[in-house]
Amino acid sequence: MQTLGKWLAIAVGVLVVLSLALSLIVLLLVDPNDYREQIETAVEAQTGRPLTIEGELDLDVLPCCGVSLGPLALGNPPGWQQQKFAEVNQAAVRVQVLPLLLDQELKVGEITLDGLELRLIRRSDGSTNWEFASSDQADDVDISDDEAVEPTLDVAGIRVTNGKLVYLDKAAGDEIRLANISLNTGRIRSGTPFDFSAGVDADGLLPDTRARIRLEGTAELPAGQTAAELASAELGIAASGPGLPESGADVTVALGRVSGLGGDTVTVESLQLDAVLDALRVRLTGSGELAGEQPRFNGRLSIPEFAPRDFLNSLGGEPVATTDPDALQSFALEGDWSVSGDAAKLDNLSGRLDDTALEGILEVLSIERQALAFELELDRIDADRYLAPSTDEDAAEPAEPAESDGDEKLDLPLNDLRALDLQGRIGIGALTFSGARLTDVDIVVSADDGLIKLRPLTAKLYDGTYAGNVRLNVRGNVPRLSVNEKLRNVQVQALLGDVGSVAPLSGVASMTIKGNSAGNTVNALIRRLRGDVSFSLEDAAYSGADLWYEIRKARALLQREAAPAPPASPVTRLQELAGSLQFADGKLQNRDLAAALDFMKLTGSGSVNLLDGAIDYSLQAQVTETPVFDDGTQLDKLTGLTLPVTVSGSLTDPSIGVDAKGVATELARDKVREKLIDKLGLEDDELEADGEPAADDAERDPEDEVKDRVKDKLRDLLGG
Repeated sequence: MQTLGKWLAIAVGVLVVLSLALSLIVLLLVDPNDYREQIETAVEAQTGRPLTIEGELDLDVLPCCGVSLGPLALGNPPGWQQQKFAEVNQAAVRVQVLPLLLDQELKVGEITLDGLELRLIRRSDGSTNWEFASSDQADDVDISDDEAVEPTLDVAGIRVTNGKLVYLDKAAGDEIRLANISLNTGRIRSGTPFDFSAGVDADGLLPDTRARIRLEGTAELPAGQTAAELASAELGIAASGPGLPESGADVTVALGRVSGLGGDTVTVESLQLDAVLDALRVRLTGSGELAGEQPRFNGRLSIPEFAPRDFLNSLGGEPVATTDPDALQSFALEGDWSVSGDAAKLDNLSGRLDDTALEGILEVLSIERQALAFELELDRIDADRYLAPSTDEDAAEPAEPAESDGDEKLDLPLNDLRALDLQGRIGIGALTFSGARLTDVDIVVSADDGLIKLRPLTAKLYDGTYAGNVRLNVRGNVPRLSVNEKLRNVQVQALLGDVGSVAPLSGVASMTIKGNSAGNTVNALIRRLRGDVSFSLEDAAYSGADLWYEIRKARALLQREAAPAPPASPVTRLQELAGSLQFADGKLQNRDLAAALDFMKLTGSGSVNLLDGAIDYSLQAQVTETPVFDDGTQLDKLTGLTLPVTVSGSLTDPSIGVDAKGVATELARDKVREKLIDKLGLEDDELEADGEPAADDAERDPEDEVKDRVKDKLRDLLGG
């Protein structure tokens, strides 16, 4: 046994001596620089890219087998620009041969890499410079599982310093620059956890944005496996730039165990993302896996209460101004989130904006196509609170009309609207918009390839209902708009009172509007508007004008009598008002207006200029019965009389008047009629209702018959 031990000791000593001798021989006789050209040629043959070794190659054999080299560069594939694909300022690695030969253990000293610079380019045709062609010179070596021996890996550490990476996507116009890339690890040994840390400065991940990215944690290479694992890791991003708060943005992602790195499926047992942007804080927790390029993750979203106004103001620019300065003071949201393949979803959302409670779903149906879907329910919201406040300039009227005739460009974001892929629904229990109060609002919206639809739109308002269908087509250069809207049984006075400061009209209104137009400006849309409107108004009253007072005043003027005292609260009552209108050349044309008023009926036609709001109506008021007024006066002998009435002015300040000349003509006609009938001897009892001679006058003188015929003609002419 002692002899065996002795011989073993001698054998080990011989091996040590031989190793030292071999190292000395290699060191003294081998100069690696002699093989520079062979190395460069072999690399180019294997990769199809030129390799340039600019610095010296140093071979270290003590303690064993290390190599270090100075600057070297690897070029781009043939047909690409001459700019280098990769450069290294300095690299070094050392391998111990005896543990590999005796124990199949690959022991490597610290691997250092300084000044690595990569330039990754994607051309407009989609080709890239980081894809390597397979070598035709690779040896076909068939090693069975029995012959394959997997050595145990043992690396003292990896150190990367001063790295750079440039990514240029010519197709998308993107450019990303990474600088100060660093990586440090502890001892890497199969089956043993090791610590690591990495960092990089990024420029261009977002437009004009810079970020410092760090990653640290504990990893492991399980024995006998090719996939790495993370016991834990933390990713931190600190970003700054336009569009971010002055304090910047901080994002931290904490990961629990991550297994399968380098394999087909990567599993993340737990993750927590915390994003801080001034007053806004967002937290995502969850877990999932990445199978190939298909992620499947889910978890919980939480946004604690914060003040949106303060956050928006922290982004710089003009301070946020709203009609209600107390708006945008509070927002909070929570719900579930998930990502599956190309889709993402926020589900079971529950939140609050100021005094508005909301819940619903937000989905990205396809991240690649940017296809969105949503369904939201709001209990109530006053949208007017969030509008920009009106200014003195808005309220002031211009001294002179603008040369552009007040026209305004639509300024629609046509490209964005064409790219919009959207379908969704919003339900609102109570909505205030432009002063109008609506309930049970339901809006269904869709957008596809430049066609935006709001269909259906339904709501309840002022004891009535609204239903609409709106389409906006921006597929061409000129936007096209079509509407189909119905308003039923709406209390007009309450609506007008909320929308404007004056509510002169009351009653129950119904209306149907069907129309379409096209244009790039507001006036162009109005001028090209074509369609029809039908309306009715029941149990109505117009405050501010008394039509019967105007008639009495005109009659007094013609008869040279004192005008009646004006009413303290002038009002014109309408039992019914109805008609139809047509859009044409920027106007609403009405040819069949019909109304029933106290003691008369009203008919006529007219137009409303939609560009300037001017009204021009000519009406005929026919007295149907003897008018009796509140002061006890009455107007005799007006029954059957037709009076001309005009409506002029503007929609905001209409003027109702009686055409005095027309009244005079009508009254004079009536007096002439009476005189002629009296001269001709026509009495009421001489004629039957149908104007034929009485039965007891069947036998008459021919001369009398001629007189009767003349009387009949005159009576027809005078309207008797």
